[in-house]
Amino acid sequence: MALLVLTARADDKKVLNMLSQTEVLGSHIRLEELVADKTALPAAWGDRVVLKAPEAGKSATVSLLTIAYALQKYPDMGQVTLRGTENTVISRAAVPLPMDRIREAAEAYVRAHEHWSGDSVDVVCETPARAIKVPVGKLSLQVSSFEEETNRPDRYRFQFNVRVDDTIVQTFQVPVRVFPIREVWVATRALSRGHVLTAEDVQPSFMPLQDSASSAVGVGDPVIGLELSRGIKAGQTLARPMLLTPLCAQKGDMILVQAAKGNLSISLQAKALAYGRRGDRIQCMNERTKRRIMVQLTNIKEGSVDFAGPSEGTQQ
Repeated sequence: MALLVLTARADDKKVLNMLSQTEVLGSHIRLEELVADKTALPAAWGDRVVLKAPEAGKSATVSLLTIAYALQKYPDMGQVTLRGTENTVISRAAVPLPMDRIREAAEAYVRAHEHWSGDSVDVVCETPARAIKVPVGKLSLQVSSFEEETNRPDRYRFQFNVRVDDTIVQTFQVPVRVFPIREVWVATRALSRGHVLTAEDVQPSFMPLQDSASSAVGVGDPVIGLELSRGIKAGQTLARPMLLTPLCAQKGDMILVQAAKGNLSISLQAKALAYGRRGDRIQCMNERTKRRIMVQLTNIKEGSVDFAGPSEGTQQ
């Protein structure tokens, strides 16, 4: 047990029993965090700053003599006696930094930075490998810089500064993904495989184009008249692999074939010798001459051929 008097006078002294171990909250140690009995402190003494606190999550050993010297800056504490162990172990409380604060800071940075100027984006922060703890106090969090990850589109590493009571107390990095938001087509209802899309089947919707949605069909691409290669649910995004041009011919179908050159147009009937979709070139047989020709399908049971000179068929 140690006893320290802040003045040489020995009469009418206030005795403060000091803790041998304590945890403080802020960036500075307050007197009430050091004494065993807070009720022994006169009004307004409890909030008096004694010393600077250790770093968050760390501890420091402070001697009773150091505390006594620090309290000498308060003139009305001249009649105080400190009683306690020779040293006090002081640790600083730290609390986990909420992920929503990290996300808010990242979103604010992206909105203001010229790198994403004019873009609608969605920001996704990955959870740090270890919990980030910060001191208790007035907290603010800002992104100071970022770097792009090589060969990984939309992936970045953001550098964060943690300020507590207007002082930077920690810096850390977090992987962040910034996805463009685009207007895409989604299904208005459940649709089965083989269904040919109509205007009532789809509607536009805004969504972030993450990896899983990289093949989403934007509203700038027409989808009406395309066929579904698999069934989809209501609200599901249309993706390019699930859309097929309509089946325009099956083997044995009669195809109306058109050809034109200048003012001359020719049409003929040809039997499909294979199946095909819009835009496909399939082999057909001219029903009149029984000769085979290559026909490019343009619509259901309709097609065209390259017209070069006299051709089979009848002039229109």
